[in-house]
Amino acid sequence: MKIAKRMERWRERAASLVLATLPLTFSALVTAQEVNPASQYVLLSLSDPTAPIVQRQDGSKGVLPLAGVTALSACGKSPDLPLPTIALTEGVWMYGDIPLVKVAGKHVDYRSELARAGMIETDAATAFADADEARAERRGRWACASPFAPFERAATRSGVNSRVLYGIAMNESARNGAPWPWTINWNGQGFYFKTRQDAFAAARWLLAKGQRSFDIGLMQVNWKYHGHRFESLWDAFQPAINTRVAADILNENYRSTGTWSMAIRHYHSPADAVRSQRYLNSFNNHFQRSLKTTHGERKS
Repeated sequence: MKIAKRMERWRERAASLVLATLPLTFSALVTAQEVNPASQYVLLSLSDPTAPIVQRQDGSKGVLPLAGVTALSACGKSPDLPLPTIALTEGVWMYGDIPLVKVAGKHVDYRSELARAGMIETDAATAFADADEARAERRGRWACASPFAPFERAATRSGVNSRVLYGIAMNESARNGAPWPWTINWNGQGFYFKTRQDAFAAARWLLAKGQRSFDIGLMQVNWKYHGHRFESLWDAFQPAINTRVAADILNENYRSTGTWSMAIRHYHSPADAVRSQRYLNSFNNHFQRSLKTTHGERKS
């Protein structure tokens, strides 16, 4: 089968599917509501995008409160990505405690724009997915962060060491020296996509063709055997959710086998001793190298 050529043609075949099935975004919800003009502020300065200076309706000036935001440190590795300049002319609105700016005629959470640009960490529900994707792609200032950052949330929740999760991800989805979240493996061949939307559309195309056995995301979780662990196909690509499910699988493997070595082997090939040993050997190489790494830099 000419698998590569068939997958290359996925875009046009999946276009209608992805448009019909992408989740409703917060932006779409907000544009369907009336944004109170009285809540508009004039944005005076973006010199510090995480603490924008605004002018209120009464003429007073101050810092716009951005709840649930932690600024990431710049280190010169990756320049800041551009933010929408339209906010400087049209201003910013408050929708409850959510700061909104207009982008392409729609009100969007300003924190989502900061998160998408890789400038902040946030747990805000309306911006978390953007921050999570930027973290996994090492976008913007995330290039300065620890390579284990995409795995720390799952590690805290599950007790599985973040370096273990990182080592498995390097086995599963590594691209250009780092795990890549928008990865699909089908019939033994890996396909890397530029965006989550592209990978999602490709997975939808596979399902439309009756194919269910393919691996998804940072940790390459198999949809046929583990799809039930996700709320949706879209969620399966969310890095935080994908790593959480992988950690759950590893913990289950550990409880059934009694050792972490066997748990890792079974993550890949529970029925093939030769393949699973090769997988463990490769994991050990990544894990040992990770012990010499901190905050994106190798120890000397």
